[in-house]
Amino acid sequence: MKILSCEINKVPVTVIPDSGANCNIIEIYDPISKVDVLGIIRTIEISILSQDHKQEQVEVTDIFVTNKPELESVLILGQPWFQENAMKMDFLNKTLTLLNGTDIPVIKTRTPPPTQLNQSVNDYFEKIKVQYMLQY
Repeated sequence: MKILSCEINKVPVTVIPDSGANCNIIEIYDPISKVDVLGIIRTIEISILSQDHKQEQVEVTDIFVTNKPELESVLILGQPWFQENAMKMDFLNKTLTLLNGTDIPVIKTRTPPPTQLNQSVNDYFEKIKVQYMLQY
């Protein structure tokens, strides 16, 4: 699995770039809520650590907010984000190049990422949960 070093409001967040996901998703655990999908965030700014060790501000739009305690503080960047922000993924050099030309290092973890494809969001979360739990 590949992740990016990111922060939201100076809070570290595990970010999984997934060009196969149909949407952007963030997991925020709310033990009071009985609902899996809590709502949608229309726009947030994330800070991504660039190759030259500077924080690059990037906008993420239309993010589904879910209630998954196993994956607290995980942001999945799907096709909508890639279409708005990313120019190319260079697997050989382990970088993601943004539209403005900034190179972002991609951190490799032990297992390949799951892809959403035609699965429901809930089924996709289950795959991610299993992968995430195996990693840590």
